[in-house]
Amino acid sequence: MAPDLLSSINKMKNSNSNMSVAHSIITAIDDPDMGAGDVSRIIASDPLLSANVMRIANSSYYGLKGKVASLPYAISILGLTAIRSIAFTSLMRQSISIPQNLWKRFLENGAISAKTAEILSIDRSSGLSSGLLADLGEILIHNFDTQGYLDIKHEVSTLPLNQRGATQEVLEVERYSVNHSNLSRMILERWGFPETICYAVSKQHEEPSDKDGAINHALYWGLMIAEGFSSSNGKFEDLSIFPTQISEIDFEQLGNDTEELINQLSTI
Repeated sequence: MAPDLLSSINKMKNSNSNMSVAHSIITAIDDPDMGAGDVSRIIASDPLLSANVMRIANSSYYGLKGKVASLPYAISILGLTAIRSIAFTSLMRQSISIPQNLWKRFLENGAISAKTAEILSIDRSSGLSSGLLADLGEILIHNFDTQGYLDIKHEVSTLPLNQRGATQEVLEVERYSVNHSNLSRMILERWGFPETICYAVSKQHEEPSDKDGAINHALYWGLMIAEGFSSSNGKFEDLSIFPTQISEIDFEQLGNDTEELINQLSTI
C-alpha cells in the first residue's frame, strides 16, 4: 500500500479533533457503561448537531414529519448505528479535505442504501450507515492522487453500471496496491464499526449471493442505484440488472426523497 495512504488512515484515528463532540459521541456509543441517554446529552451540547439530527428524523424520508419533538426520540428513530455514522462523517470532514461533489455522492450513497435496506425489510439505519461509509477509501485516494483518481473514474464511466465498481477496484490495485473498498474497511475496523458493516463495505462491488448478509444486498444495490442517478438522472434503461423488489421502486419518488435527505445531511 502507498505509505501516504496508510498515513492518512492513521491521521484520521489520531486527529487533533479527538475532543470534538463527534468523537465524544463515537466514544460514548463504544462504552458499554453509557447508553442512549448519555449520547443524547452529548449531542445536545452541540446546537447545530442537535438541529441536524432533529431535521433528519423529521424529514419525509422517515415518514414522521413534524412528529419528532425531542432529541431522545429523534435518536431512537435514527438508531445508534446511524448516529455513530453521522458523527463519524462529521469528524472525517474535520480531518480530511472532501470536495463538494464527493461529499454529495457520499450522502446519496447513504440515503439510497437506506431505502434499499427498507425495501429488503432490514434495519434502515444499517443501510444509511454502510452507504455513508462505503467510499471513505475513495476520498483518501482522491486526496493522495487526485489526477490518478479522476483518470480511473473517467475510464470506468462508460461501462455498464454493474461493471464500474469492480473495474475501478482492479485499476486501483494496479496503481496503488489496494482498492478503495478495502481502504474503507481498514478505517472502519480501526474505529470499531460492526463487522457486518465492515464486511459489506469491503464487498460493496461484488454482487451478493444468498449466503451474504442483508446489509451486503442493501449496500450493493443502493450503490448501483446511486451510480445510476449520478450518470443518468435516475433514468434506468435496463432494469433487468436489479432484483424484482428493487426494479419495482418508484425511482422518481426515490430521487425526491433522496434529495430531501441529502439537504438534511449536507450540513453535518
